[in-house]
Amino acid sequence: MHDECNTTRKNGYLYMIPILQKHTTDGVSDTNTIYWIGNTELAYKKCISEAKKNQFNLRSN
Repeated sequence: MHDECNTTRKNGYLYMIPILQKHTTDGVSDTNTIYWIGNTELAYKKCISEAKKNQFNLRSN
């Protein structure tokens, strides 16, 4: 149920944090990293919430 959420979260940390630390528009990599972590965690919580909500709403055509 949560596999896709966990994969998305893991990939966000694995691939994006190093990129944000190397490439910044303002020279402050810490700020970019903090924002990315916050957005990643919010997206993860929303994904888990949606997965729980849709757990029993399976549709077949």
